Amino acid sequence: MSSSLLSTLGTKPVAPVDPSTRSTFYRSKTVPRTAVSGKGIYVTLDDGSVVIDGVGGAAVCSIGNGDERVVKAVTDQMQKLAFVYSQQYSVQPAEDLADLLIKGSKGVFARVAFVCGGSEANESAIKLVRQYWWQKEETKRSVFIGRNMSYHGNTLSTLSVGHHPVRRAPYEAIIDQKTFQHVSPALYEHHALPGETPLAYSRRLADELEAKILEIGPENVAAFFAEPMVGATTGCVRATEGYWPMVREVCDKYGVLLVLDEVMCGMWRMGSLFAFTELCEGVTPDILTCAKGLGSGYVSIGAMLVSGKVIDAINQGPTSTAGHWAHGHTYVGHPVACAGALAVQKIIEEDGLAARVKPLGDRLSAALRKGLLNSSSPVSKFVSDVRGFGLFWAVEYKAPSSLSPRFATRVYEHCLELGLVTLGLPGTIDGKEGEVVMLAPAFICTEEEIDKIAAIVIQASEQAFAGL
Repeated sequence: MSSSLLSTLGTKPVAPVDPSTRSTFYRSKTVPRTAVSGKGIYVTLDDGSVVIDGVGGAAVCSIGNGDERVVKAVTDQMQKLAFVYSQQYSVQPAEDLADLLIKGSKGVFARVAFVCGGSEANESAIKLVRQYWWQKEETKRSVFIGRNMSYHGNTLSTLSVGHHPVRRAPYEAIIDQKTFQHVSPALYEHHALPGETPLAYSRRLADELEAKILEIGPENVAAFFAEPMVGATTGCVRATEGYWPMVREVCDKYGVLLVLDEVMCGMWRMGSLFAFTELCEGVTPDILTCAKGLGSGYVSIGAMLVSGKVIDAINQGPTSTAGHWAHGHTYVGHPVACAGALAVQKIIEEDGLAARVKPLGDRLSAALRKGLLNSSSPVSKFVSDVRGFGLFWAVEYKAPSSLSPRFATRVYEHCLELGLVTLGLPGTIDGKEGEVVMLAPAFICTEEEIDKIAAIVIQASEQAFAGL
């Protein structure tokens, strides 16, 4: 986009509308004006306003809107074959996409199942873990351990294995508190003991996981669920040094499966196909889930990737479910969704977009740090952290939770007025305390656009503090 158009962003305030006037049932109390078109990282609203999507919706859009190659792939597939039921047929786009992911894993995974999104992927993983132990005739293994301040989806079981207090609150009465248990989050900046080193903190968390397994009984524990980089609950937080090797050692000691949720942080957002290769110090999972960046928002798709160890148990078990996945939905392996996602992944490869992720992320973080953490900045004393990796970044602020609206919401609203969409996330420390604004721009951003995103966040932060 030209500099002249960049300079006009945000000149028309993006006004909320009364959701009671709409027939659609919205998640939020107020909704932004209607989006009518999008091209690249820009979204045009019904009043003519143009905004930058600086967070890819929710870390979804890796190649932006309007790529005609994806449109063609989806259209061609619709014309050829719109739908068949996966219990009756396979389809070539699903086979080709699975081959691409398996090849990209370099031997870590042996099979892939395609679903409609991240919640379905994690729901599928929970059920596959249970089937694994069923096939191995260790049927007492039915307890799942997750982490506090984690998020794995919006179905009942994924809300259960995750643990964000606010998101779970309406459903606590119907959440299974026995089957799904939790240990501490890997949130060093807020939960480390005085003088505790990052390595010692990792050791303490691994010991806590082991103690939890022993408390439950190793013969009862099925799997440990975690995100390599936590997204919208704590805001782009990675574990401290040594955490993943220590966790893997504990899981292996007691035969517990390790499931990594890369729904938000995976699919090239860290600069590699899978986030664990960048963040987990050589540790590989037994099962991995992904979504969002898999289809870049062009199609609704998620995936569960399964190691050979798990597949062997499924195939060799003595029960009636042996040899097949005892789970599924109507749209598993949907031909159009797989064709769209395959096109997205080919574009990332052909256009060399993965190689741009880390340099652009470094530029974004450097600009944010210079503008927000530099002692000469008027807001530096109110900013506690700028953190992330690849094109997945968060700014954490020091502000009281008693503010209404919350401080993260204020920064989000100022960003929107200036022409930038972010995610404003209050309650990122424990569900109540903590203020974070998150960014996850598309890989197609130019350096000029990255600079613009950073400049707007800095200006919006200054405006939010000036308004206190």
